[in-house]
Amino acid sequence: MFDRLFQSRFGSLEEFTAKARKIFLLTLPFGLLFWAFDIGIGGTSEDGRAWLNVPMIIGAVGFIAWAAGGLMMMIRKV
Repeated sequence: MFDRLFQSRFGSLEEFTAKARKIFLLTLPFGLLFWAFDIGIGGTSEDGRAWLNVPMIIGAVGFIAWAAGGLMMMIRKV
């Protein structure tokens, strides 16, 4: 049942994992760049610089989805 629900929403598990990996890899350089910039200017909590966290959050969501998809594929093959 879960497989049918998942496939109707996201397509195949392999496609979902590939898309999540692509999101993670595309946002990783920006997240790291903004993280380094943020450390250089002293943190995001001061002076309204919280927008620097956006690429890091998007990248983290992509990474978690990629890891979850990979884990689900491994469980499926067992």
